[in-house]
Amino acid sequence: MEKKLLNLHSYELDSEIKRFAEVVRRNIRQGDIPPMDEIETGMREAALRDGSKALSVLLSEMPDHGVEGVLCNICNSQMDIIGIRDKNIISLLGEGVLSRMYYECTNKTCASHASLK
Repeated sequence: MEKKLLNLHSYELDSEIKRFAEVVRRNIRQGDIPPMDEIETGMREAALRDGSKALSVLLSEMPDHGVEGVLCNICNSQMDIIGIRDKNIISLLGEGVLSRMYYECTNKTCASHASLK
């Protein structure tokens, strides 16, 4: 578990925050020094975007169900995976996308559909 979190941490650092810092450094080298409040605001926005991306990855990697499989909440029959669907989410970190399994009931008279996450 710890190794996956470290990999995710690297993912965060290599994205928006790093790009923002490179832009600020380039501006400073060219003599265009931004005010401290603009740097702080930009860094915060970059951190929130990275956090939102990391949260989307974490939630998408979580299993949809236990080893026993998925039962229909209408007729209690087994459900089969028929694909993966994305869901747009909004969290305290911002907007993100959650990938989740899409299920169909095997009982042809029921035929309900569900996504568990």
